[in-house]
Amino acid sequence: MFLTGDSHRCSMQMSRLIAMYNDRSWLRYLSALPEDARAIIEPMPTATNLIGRARKGQWRLRFPQRKKPFVDWLTGWSGGEDPLVQIELRFPTREAAERYCERLNLPCSVHKPPRTHTEPINKQRFQFDDAPILGWPKGNSAQAPSDFRYSSRIARR
Repeated sequence: MFLTGDSHRCSMQMSRLIAMYNDRSWLRYLSALPEDARAIIEPMPTATNLIGRARKGQWRLRFPQRKKPFVDWLTGWSGGEDPLVQIELRFPTREAAERYCERLNLPCSVHKPPRTHTEPINKQRFQFDDAPILGWPKGNSAQAPSDFRYSSRIARR
């Protein structure tokens, strides 16, 4: 089928739109993020002094520092020219964070979660293979060993 006139122009515009959509490099310009922005996706860190599981499965997207911080000569405060360091986005899953980066054409690196079970530093301390195993006392009236005696001073109090 040969296209002429308006239908040909319409098909040309459609082919340009399809090519532009497949290119996806233009998506970078829809965001206010700078060109050299990179993202880091990592699991939310858990506080060591808290036992709760509130943010157990959440992931965060943060930006690494792009420019070196400096010290203000007058006040002594440290400062920087990189506003992206302050941004932290939270996502319910890692896949959601990756889809966000893909949608904005934002390069990202994914950090794996730390291992939940850690090995003891000194394994020998926790090996009790040759230690004697004492069972629970048998019977209803569990007695203390015969060599265990209260001193008379403690018993009077």
